[in-house]
Parts: sequence; structure tokens; C-alpha cells
Amino acid sequence: HILYKTGEEAGVKRPFKVNLPKIYDKTPEGKTVKLSPNKQILTYIEPTAKQRKNQAAIVSLAQSATKGKLDMGNLFRALAYSLDNALSPYLYAGNGDRPENYKEFVEESPKILFACECCRTVKEFHENLARSNSADVPQVLKEISGQVIYMNRGKAFFRYIKEYLLKEVGYKPGILFNNTRFDEVEIIDSSVSDIKKENIKEAFLAGSVKIIIGTATIREGIDLQKRGTVLYNLYPDWNPTDIRQLEGRIWRQGNDFAFVRSVMPLVQDSMDVFVFQKLEEKTGRINDIWFKADRGNVLDIESLDPQEVKLALITDVGR
Repeated sequence: HILYKTGEEAGVKRPFKVNLPKIYDKTPEGKTVKLSPNKQILTYIEPTAKQRKNQAAIVSLAQSATKGKLDMGNLFRALAYSLDNALSPYLYAGNGDRPENYKEFVEESPKILFACECCRTVKEFHENLARSNSADVPQVLKEISGQVIYMNRGKAFFRYIKEYLLKEVGYKPGILFNNTRFDEVEIIDSSVSDIKKENIKEAFLAGSVKIIIGTATIREGIDLQKRGTVLYNLYPDWNPTDIRQLEGRIWRQGNDFAFVRSVMPLVQDSMDVFVFQKLEEKTGRINDIWFKADRGNVLDIESLDPQEVKLALITDVGR
């Protein structure tokens, strides 16, 4: 027999997690209700002109793959291209353009720009509290909290995101921690040694490193919870349990903050729609397996309804 318990069932005290986009909420009685439009928090993003041009070519490839004899190779290739294009037009294999600099890359990649500008608002929130000198504000809120940007693609461009955060948002380079220099924005991917990864983690937990940009390398075995408040998932995984593992990097016992946010920006008319459809199907199957009396939905799908998001994303009805 398999004994499965959520953290809440095991009595583990974790911060309250807010999923964005937020369409549903729970009443004090535990009933899931749809929020009125003025109370919903949405993360839907318009694609850029470059992305629309790329997507048109991708759709043509998919259409040709389904005419006559089904070409599964080109069909799945089109699906992968669309997912990459939703993250950044520069990741699309059919795109010959390359960004001239970090600023062009970020500004032409709306998901990435969204995450970077959200990082700015979190930074400014803490800085404003620090400047207030109010004795009523806990010290932990006067220090800039930690944030994690996850995208399991395009690691060759991570340096551009880091450069944007340092030069445009104002995070600092060359911070000293444990006799080692770190930037307030650091990168963790498969090329980073275990020792360096551990050092970055410790600097993040201590508050010296403020932002970690990471691939699937950070999804398991690296706890970032002490000062982590926001996770930006820019490349959603096909498996909802992978999403839960990723969220667990900051949404776990031992966090100094009472609330954490899991933010998933979604590009309209993109592969994001298809991913959400699959997440909806897989979540339903997993819940059928794990659902037990009065446990509710163990994957928190009540606050992130794929069907609702899917319908909202499809704005180009002529496609």
C-alpha cells in the first residue's frame, strides 16, 4: 500500500500560496467559487509582432502536417516550435534573427519582460518599506525578498535576463557573502558545479542573492524557501506534479514570509493553450487516483482553472 499525504495533512506549516492567474478562490467554509471579473488577477500577455510572424509559419507547418497522410514528425515539431516561440521568438528554430543586446532580447520576449518587471515591483515594495523607517514594519519586510525565474529552455540567453535585471531593474553585482563575490542575480543550470550551486543557494537563503534564474536543475533537491516569495514559471511542464515540485522550492516549511506567489504568465494564441489542455487532463486523472474523503483537490487546480484560461487565451478566432 502507498500512504500519501499532502503537507497540510501531515501538519506541515507552510506559507499561504497564491496562484496567478487567479480566477477562483475558497470561501471560509472551503467551497470553491469563481471570482468576479474585478477581483480576478490575470497574467495573459499579448504576443509581439515577431512572435505572431513566427506563429503563422508554425501554424502553416502544422496544417501541412495534417493534410493527406498524417506527418507526426512535423506535427510534433510544430508543437515544440510554438512552445519555444511563446517563451521568446529568438528560441524558434525558424527564426534567423538574433538579438543585438540584452534589452532587445527581453523586450521582444513578453513573458520574460513580464517576470523582470514583476521583480522590479517586488524590489521597490521592500525598498519603500525600508525608507518608511516605521517601527511597525518587521525587519524582514524591509529587506528585498528572494524570487525565482524558471524556464527549462534557452539557457544560452539567461545572461541577457541577468544583465537586464542588473542594468535596468537595479540589482547589484559583486556582493560579498562568506568571502565570495556573488551578483544579486545568479544563474543555476546543468553547467553549474554542485559546489557553486550550493554556494548560490546559501547566498540566496541568506538574502545576499535576490534572484535565481534556473532550469529543471532547480526543480528538485534545492530548497530556497527561507526568503523566497515569488516563483515565475515561464516554461510550464507537461506534468502537474512537476509544477508542484517546482513550487516546493519556495512553498515549504521554514519560510520567513506568510505568503508566496506562483506566477505563470501565459501568451495569447500560443502553445500555452495546448499545455494547459494537457495539464487539465492529467490533473483530472491524478486527482481521481489521490482523491480521498474531504481532501479536496491536492493539486490546487481550483485557483488555476485550465479550461477557463484556455478559453481566455484563444482570442484569434479566425485561426
